[in-house]
Amino acid sequence: MKMTEELKRSKLILRIGRARRLYDAGKNAEEIAAVMREPIALMEKWINNFKIIDEKRRTPNG
Repeated sequence: MKMTEELKRSKLILRIGRARRLYDAGKNAEEIAAVMREPIALMEKWINNFKIIDEKRRTPNG
């Protein structure tokens, strides 16, 4: 059965959310990759993106 784009997108959103929760819990890329069964390079990319998002949240806009 072929995965529709909508199904792929929803699975990706779930994976990103789970990876984010693991990152917030203080896990490193290797631990996150082991739980998510994803390549470590992908987890490191997501973690870097999370760090950028955190920095943007913490800096005042004005």
